[in-house]
Amino acid sequence: MKNQRKPALAGQVHFTMPYERKQLPTGILFSGQPYQRKVKTARVKQIIDEFDPKLLDEVIVSFRDGRYNVVDGQHRIAALKLMNGGTDIMVNCKIANGLTYEQEADLYERLDASKKKLNLADKTRAKSEARNDPDILEIHRILSSYGIRWSFAAAGNGSANNKIISARAVINAYKLLGGTGFERMVKLLKQTWKGDKDSLNAYILSGVALFVKTYESDFKDSIFVKKLSRVQPQEIVSLGRTDISTRDAALKFARVIRNKYNGQSKENTLSYKFNG
Repeated sequence: MKNQRKPALAGQVHFTMPYERKQLPTGILFSGQPYQRKVKTARVKQIIDEFDPKLLDEVIVSFRDGRYNVVDGQHRIAALKLMNGGTDIMVNCKIANGLTYEQEADLYERLDASKKKLNLADKTRAKSEARNDPDILEIHRILSSYGIRWSFAAAGNGSANNKIISARAVINAYKLLGGTGFERMVKLLKQTWKGDKDSLNAYILSGVALFVKTYESDFKDSIFVKKLSRVQPQEIVSLGRTDISTRDAALKFARVIRNKYNGQSKENTLSYKFNG
């Protein structure tokens, strides 16, 4: 995905950020913003096991709307409190004043990106909250226009109708198809399976995206909807998984979709055009 922001010069940030340093009690530090990862017990335990006060970084805090919001350091705070018997403790903080919520999210994403801690879902969540990536914004706009919400829950967690939880499959589809093609794909998904949660998993998304890219000017949307709506998404996934002739996951499911599109009819059939 293209990053539209201009490269920052040395010492330059996207907004004026005067820092002040002070000690604050953990009891007044607020974390758990939507752009943040959840605190992971394993990471807290690692900090405790490897604890060295000489290596302890300051907690990055944003003072906004009368509240101290933790931007970076929630795992450190959890570890320090646990080491202090579960009670609050004073911590060294580096405080930024005057940031908006979106600027906090942007700062969070850039801080963790510099430490290479964020996986793709976490990174995309932060970018979504920061509202600073035009591609992410366009993806949200398209999905929302068809009543679909893009979430970033852990795999297998939070699945529901009209909700996509895969970051990678969505981003890859958008990269492959561009805005117009991506919107066509989303419209096909919604018209065919009415937002059924099983039609919005990574397998179906990747397969439909490859099918649309390969046959974009050859297939008819009306025929796709008519024929594929007779097929349960689970059947496409099941058949795709049995294909051992390729390791390309998207190709496995795109092949099934093409076969279902063709069906038994001799009219409007699609010849094999996949690379593989």
